[in-house]
Amino acid sequence: MRYPTNRAYAVIMALVTVVVAVVLHMILTDSNMFVVNSWLHSVQVLVHEFGHAFATRITGGQVMALVVGSDGGGFVQAVGGWHTLILPAGYLGSALIGSTVFYFNNRYQWGAVVAFGVGIVMGLFALTYAQPDQATGTQLTLIVAAVLTIVVFLVSKYLPWHFGVVLINLLSAYIALDAINGLRALELLSRQDHANDAVQFSQLYPIFNGNQWATIWLAIALVIFGLAIYRGVVRPLWHPKPDR
Repeated sequence: MRYPTNRAYAVIMALVTVVVAVVLHMILTDSNMFVVNSWLHSVQVLVHEFGHAFATRITGGQVMALVVGSDGGGFVQAVGGWHTLILPAGYLGSALIGSTVFYFNNRYQWGAVVAFGVGIVMGLFALTYAQPDQATGTQLTLIVAAVLTIVVFLVSKYLPWHFGVVLINLLSAYIALDAINGLRALELLSRQDHANDAVQFSQLYPIFNGNQWATIWLAIALVIFGLAIYRGVVRPLWHPKPDR
């Protein structure tokens, strides 16, 4: 037996969520909604810097500090590790995390569990490596990590299923889209030879310049998120599971 109605409803909900995430990202990027925009941007910075820190640790490096700044920036201080993985891990790691949560949220309804697990790991990294914000002296990194983990837990624990799915979809799609938008900006910055991840990567592998590496990373991020949408939403609609 097939479930066209239920599946179609879930697909429509997922696709509408993606559209809403795109519109939300555009509105918040160009608006004065400071509190919402600031918090979502801080989450994205945390995920980005976590990608660098995680790649450093799994490739044998040492992380000295992980900071989310009140000025909208962030950084990781580290020594060692494999920079071939570390440098692209910020943007591509964010795209992968957002896309993975989106996929599991729509394919298996495990999005909240996966997001909570990622939040716990990021929280442990924050507890271990977070340093105070240089401008304000506050532990903004810990605050952002804690709030993100608590929000995901409350969504998964107390909200009705449909609301939980929509909110997790919004958050995961927003993270993936923000990584993609960040790579678009990185393309422009790399043309001006600004010091950034892509320019540093081009110094390791000068076969391409920073702008070209940023373009390649952008294409990879688009493929990752596109696959999450296809495998999590589109393909199950075409190949619904029969009853057992």
